[in-house]
Amino acid sequence: MLDEAKDFSKLQAQKEREYQNFLAAIEKIKQEHKNQILFETEQHKKEMDYKQTQIDEQEKDYQALIHRNDETIKQIIADRKQEIDAIKDKNTQNEEQVADMGIKSNAELTII
Repeated sequence: MLDEAKDFSKLQAQKEREYQNFLAAIEKIKQEHKNQILFETEQHKKEMDYKQTQIDEQEKDYQALIHRNDETIKQIIADRKQEIDAIKDKNTQNEEQVADMGIKSNAELTII
């Protein structure tokens, strides 16, 4: 009976060691998992910061492009107005010239 009690104590001590090893392994896995989550969270944050920086730069470029386009449109409108005014002036001059030529022709015909 004494041998059986010793065997039982050995088995019980062995089971307790196995249980403690199991708990230690579980704790190690939990810690590794926690570390992995922290790492992935940090990587995600860095990636999101990088993406936000890209978005901000693209927005800035977009706004600059809009501003350049607005300035180009304003210049086109101003140039168009100048060209229209120049054409109107030339037409007015041509009309005056034609009217003068008509008056001269009429005067020459009257003199003859």
